[in-house]
Amino acid sequence: MARKDSDNQKRSMSAMFRGRAIFKPLNTGRIDDRVACVREWVANIFFYTKNGTTLMIDAGYNYARLREKMGWLDIDPATIKHILITHQDTDHVGALEMDSERLFKDATVYIGEIENRYLTGEKRRKVIHGLYRLPMVKM
Repeated sequence: MARKDSDNQKRSMSAMFRGRAIFKPLNTGRIDDRVACVREWVANIFFYTKNGTTLMIDAGYNYARLREKMGWLDIDPATIKHILITHQDTDHVGALEMDSERLFKDATVYIGEIENRYLTGEKRRKVIHGLYRLPMVKM
């Protein structure tokens, strides 16, 4: 995956789902004192803060405005030291890719064992009834 994959998904998702309420992301903002989110098109990145440490949950698309939107929430990307990746779809890992802005290059990334097999290239995830394989993540 790369920036072009994020851009391609933005275009295809916009065309396929325009006017449909299939995705319902939260708007960028604070949910409570500890939880905030950034909205990127049809996806959210969540942030959980406790005792001065902020954990990032997923890394969104390879999105040019991520730093700006994190700033709206007073979250400095340099303070993110832990990122939990739920799975490796384009809208969950983009900000960690080689051609991203590399905002989180010093963070530790946590990912499940099965997802790690996709990351290392040992396996490729098939989607859309097995007709399409997700592009490889390059971190």
